[in-house]
Amino acid sequence: MASYLSAADVAFSLHRPGPSKIAISPIKNAEYFANGLPVIAPKGVGDDAFMIEQWDLGVTFDLDEVGRQAIFNNVTLLMVERHANSRIAQWAEQHRSFSIVAKHYDTMILDIKGR
Repeated sequence: MASYLSAADVAFSLHRPGPSKIAISPIKNAEYFANGLPVIAPKGVGDDAFMIEQWDLGVTFDLDEVGRQAIFNNVTLLMVERHANSRIAQWAEQHRSFSIVAKHYDTMILDIKGR
C-alpha cells in the first residue's frame, strides 16, 4: 500500500458531511497520514477535519463555500513545504499508530475482565 500511496502528492477524502458523519473517522485518512500525504477533506466529517486544520495536515473545505482556487493554493503550499511529508508521517506515528490502538484495546479488555 505504501508504495502506491507514495506515488501521490496529495490525498482526497471525499465523504459527504451529514449528521451521522460527525462520528466517523475514515480509515483511509490514517493510511494517508502514515504515508505523509496531505489530505483534502470536507469539514464536518469526524474529528479528522478538525485535526487536519489544527495540525496543518492538509486542507479542509465547506461544500457550501468551495473556493477551488483557495484549496489549490493551500494544497500547493503543503506540497512544496520542505519536509511536509515527513512531518505528516511523524504526526501519524504519534497519534494514529497501531501501538495506540493496541494499548486502548488492552485497557478495554482488562476493564471488561475486571468486572
